[in-house]
Amino acid sequence: MIYVLSAKAFEKKLYNLIDSLNEFLNSIIAIHMFCFAYWSDKPEIKILIGWSMIGFVGILLILNLGPILLNNGKTLKLILIKYFKIIQRLCL
Repeated sequence: MIYVLSAKAFEKKLYNLIDSLNEFLNSIIAIHMFCFAYWSDKPEIKILIGWSMIGFVGILLILNLGPILLNNGKTLKLILIKYFKIIQRLCL
């Protein structure tokens, strides 16, 4: 974890931040797995740990898919505008 925070693998600061947050969230999820498997026998606590783990996995997915969806959304918008203009010219 210390190496990942000190090493700058990417040129953009955003990508380095996402990489650091990925490592941090993966560490938290690993701790959840230990808590879920070994450290508690009560079903109520396991349910809470499971929901917490699902929440952190959701945050991890949103963090990683967010930039991809934003970039593809801009590309899709440009493609739709291009074809809308072509269809508009053909109809006139």
